[in-house]
Amino acid sequence: MKCNLHTWYTYLHLKGTLLYNLDPYNQYDDATIWLALEKAQIKEKVSTFSNEDTNGYALSKCVEGEEIFSVGEKQLFCLARAILRSSKVVLLDEATANVDKETDELIQKTIMKECADSTVIAISHRLDHIKMYDKVVVMDDGKVNEL
Repeated sequence: MKCNLHTWYTYLHLKGTLLYNLDPYNQYDDATIWLALEKAQIKEKVSTFSNEDTNGYALSKCVEGEEIFSVGEKQLFCLARAILRSSKVVLLDEATANVDKETDELIQKTIMKECADSTVIAISHRLDHIKMYDKVVVMDDGKVNEL
C-alpha cells in the first residue's frame, strides 16, 4: 500500500530542475503540473524562467544552489507539490511563519480550498494561522494542555 503523505517544510532546498522537484517519478503530464502551479498561485513566477513560449522550458530550469524563490514563493511551490500529488495527509510545520501577511492569507486560503479532501495537520505557534481548522490541540512542555 502506497503512503500518500506530503510534508511541507518551512524551507525548501531545491535540487535539479523545477520539474524534478515537483514530479521526481515523472508521473504527471505537463498540463496537470501547470494546473497545480496555478492553483498554488506560483505559475506566473515559474513561467518567468522561460525565454521561450513553451512552459516545458521553464520547468527544465536547473535550480540547484540558486535562490530563485522568496520564502513565500517556496511555500507556494511546496503547496503545488501537495496539490499535484493529491496528498491525503498534509503536514505543515510552521508553513507561514516567515512570510508577510498577504502571502500568509493567500497560502491559508489555498490550503483550505485545495486541500479540502485531505487531512491537514498544522504545527504553529501563532493562533491566527490555525483559527480556521476543525480541531486544535494546544501543547505545553510536550503535553496536551487543551483540546
